[in-house]
Amino acid sequence: MLKNLSITVKVYIPIIFVMLLGILLITYNGMQSLKNISDDAYSTFAQNMQAYVDQGLNEKEQVGLTNVINIANNNNIYDALKQNDRNIAIKNLDNISKSFKNNSDYKNVKVHIHDANINSFLRHWNLNKYGDDLKGFRDSIIDVKESRKPFITIESGRAGMLLRGLSPVMDNDKYIGSVEFIQGFNSIVKKAKEQKKYDLVFLALDNEKGIKRFDSNIYKVGNMFLSQRKNITSRKLLNTLQKVDINNLTTKLFTIKDGYFITSIEMLNHNNVLIGYGLIAADIENVNSFVNATKATLLNQIYTMILIDIIILLSLLLILYILVKKPITNLIYAIHDIENSLKNGDLKDLYSENKLEIKNNDEIGIVSKTINALLKNMTRAFTKIRRINKYSSEYIKAVNAGSIVSKSSPDGIITYVNDTLCKKTGYTKKELIGKPHNIFRHPNTPKKIFRNMWDTIQSGEIYHGLLKNSKKDGSTFYANITIVPIKDENNIIIEYIALRDDVTELVNSKKELKKNFLTDILTSLGNRFKLLEDVKLNGESYLAIIDIHFFKEVNDFYGYKAGDSVIIDLADKMFHYFNDDKFDLYRLNGDEFAVLVDSDRITKDKFFEKLNSFKEEIKQRTFKIDNNEITIQLTIGVSCNSDNLINEADIAHKYAKKSNKDIVGYVDEINIDEEYKKNIEWTNEIKSAIEENRIKAYYQPIVNTSNNKIEKYETLMRLIKRDGEEISPFFFLDIAKKTRLYKDLTKIVVTQAFEKFNGTKYEFSINLSAEDVMLHNVSDWLFDLAIEHGVNNQVVIEIVESEGIESFDMMDSFIRDAKTCGMKIAIDDFGTGYSNFEYLIKLNTDFLKIDGSLIKEIDNDEKIYGVVETIVGFARKNDIKTIGEFVATESIYKKIKELDIDYGQGYFLGKPNPEL
Repeated sequence: MLKNLSITVKVYIPIIFVMLLGILLITYNGMQSLKNISDDAYSTFAQNMQAYVDQGLNEKEQVGLTNVINIANNNNIYDALKQNDRNIAIKNLDNISKSFKNNSDYKNVKVHIHDANINSFLRHWNLNKYGDDLKGFRDSIIDVKESRKPFITIESGRAGMLLRGLSPVMDNDKYIGSVEFIQGFNSIVKKAKEQKKYDLVFLALDNEKGIKRFDSNIYKVGNMFLSQRKNITSRKLLNTLQKVDINNLTTKLFTIKDGYFITSIEMLNHNNVLIGYGLIAADIENVNSFVNATKATLLNQIYTMILIDIIILLSLLLILYILVKKPITNLIYAIHDIENSLKNGDLKDLYSENKLEIKNNDEIGIVSKTINALLKNMTRAFTKIRRINKYSSEYIKAVNAGSIVSKSSPDGIITYVNDTLCKKTGYTKKELIGKPHNIFRHPNTPKKIFRNMWDTIQSGEIYHGLLKNSKKDGSTFYANITIVPIKDENNIIIEYIALRDDVTELVNSKKELKKNFLTDILTSLGNRFKLLEDVKLNGESYLAIIDIHFFKEVNDFYGYKAGDSVIIDLADKMFHYFNDDKFDLYRLNGDEFAVLVDSDRITKDKFFEKLNSFKEEIKQRTFKIDNNEITIQLTIGVSCNSDNLINEADIAHKYAKKSNKDIVGYVDEINIDEEYKKNIEWTNEIKSAIEENRIKAYYQPIVNTSNNKIEKYETLMRLIKRDGEEISPFFFLDIAKKTRLYKDLTKIVVTQAFEKFNGTKYEFSINLSAEDVMLHNVSDWLFDLAIEHGVNNQVVIEIVESEGIESFDMMDSFIRDAKTCGMKIAIDDFGTGYSNFEYLIKLNTDFLKIDGSLIKEIDNDEKIYGVVETIVGFARKNDIKTIGEFVATESIYKKIKELDIDYGQGYFLGKPNPEL
């Protein structure tokens, strides 16, 4: 009868019997009671541990809050913040710290004072570190400023998770800073060990702000950092915590591991935000001692139940073996025989060789019949597959012979390559199989091409395209590639097959032709034709045209070969400076270059900022010609109007050159015709003024601040119009330089000054630029004229436009000659622009004229006052006299005297006048 029963019935009868018997035994013996007894005891013990640590934290919080309020209300701390004097606070905190160490258990208290801007004012434990901005990672300091009330919190900072008491420091209703009383958890750890034999570990969560609080060697548990001294922390407990899932440890009431009974408390800040945990561990033996007796009785009952269960299970196993397992085992052996036939390839008559014998009519008999039917169908299918595989192998042979072939998994891992691909790329099959398919990707190919390729094939479509690939040796080859997704019966992609044709020779020949047409031969940058083509393709763009100021003089002086080397060097510097894919570079002709950028990739302000930065960088660099080093300056014209980009950039560039400006952006107000007309009018006015003796030297007094007496004068130029109007050189000096009248003007003013001061006791200054020295050869006549008039020991040469000094080697020689002649040197307009302390030493300066833009604000701007104070201090240490310009009021004059500036000059002390 049992032979005709189903396997289900045969299995269910003993299983149901065992389940019912097991439930009765478990209910009868009260297995759950054992767990409840243990759980209740463990829970009570864990709550007592938590309460003990909470009490310790509360005591420290009260100490922290009381003391931070007392310190914040301390008059010395108030005075230190109010007067910005750290020494007052340091002295006071030294006394407080000493008192804590001598009279309390708190030996490592730290006090941190912050200013009103939430910057560090004083770290009492690290006096040299202050002034850093704390806003980015210290929310509590921001909160105490906003609330203006003291509070206690636990917060993580650069020193780890600490207990921090904070209190504002107020000046009436004005917040002027705050005080922070910082305590660690080491004393709680020690006390718990001494009093309760608890091991404590305080851990700080890793803040999502990514603040680097801890050094690389700090101990971690999970994603949390140890926030106490490691030498007082149980090494055994730390090792245990590494084995425990930290999430379970902090979410469960208790955890038992490695002989420890462990519970946790949450560490919350003043906003009730979780920032860490305190873990409390006790020896498990201390917990288990009072429940062991009860557990012993229950364990005896459980052992009895287990013995009965074992007997029952052995009986069931014997029954199951006879009724179920043996028939199933025989079926498994038969299936293994079928599997071996499949592995060995014996597929011609799979059915006749592996047919199963059917003895019973149960499920095993039904399965056997089904397997026999499957064997018949498999035998027919294998016959068809052999025929299809033969055809497929012939097709594959043809593809491998004519194409470069590879296969990859759905995630792009290479699974097959043919010999042609290895020969073409230089890789072996071993080097390629198992590697990502992007091993052939050329770095210059835009990423969007590969994104498009992946989007196409991952959607199940066939991809066709021309790709630039890299060989093993880094060289390039081009291939027309077809990638076919291969899908299974569920239409899921299981692999990709890539077929390539090498078209490198064809692509290179086309690229070479186009490159030669669009490339500048000297620099290998794009040429004007390339710029015209790119402007059409780019859409909305910005364009800058750049050339070298006075490049003709470089060619004339050093020769065209040297000029070409400067062009190549500048092109190389431009290439490396504008080296990302936002910018395209061109050489248009001669020393003229262009920079083109898509307006979607950069803002107009950032483009100007980039150009200005490059201009300044070039100004600082030197270009080597043979054994000589020269510096160059750039002139830049910019257009941001894509409708007329090249023309407007060219107009802006020409305007920049004409107006002697470094960089000009195109605006409609640039009117070259009006400029030409204005230049002609001023040229005629200057010529007639020279002929009619209307160029006059004016003299502005320079007063000694120690005795309020005039001791010097500065010589200034004025053009007197026919109607008597006095015109400053600001309006006509640039035009005079362009029309070669500048040298005549300089000689007229210098000659008048020499005649005026001949026989006087006064020193007087004349203004010269680097351009005067280099282009106008003033030394040829200046020294002789000064000696002729007997004023050579009274002359002070003021060097203006100091940004041009380093471009001309002869400046040092000129200054040495001037000093030999008895003259003195002054640097004009110091403190702005390109003037720097290096020139004061390099040029052997006697006087330093502090720029008027600083002096005129010195009585109402403390920062500017500090800048001027620094300049005066440096000058005095280097035995250089100082002169303050633009002294327009009595208040300013008092300030420069207060700073011990040696001389003053300005309308308050005397206006420019043709007479002394």
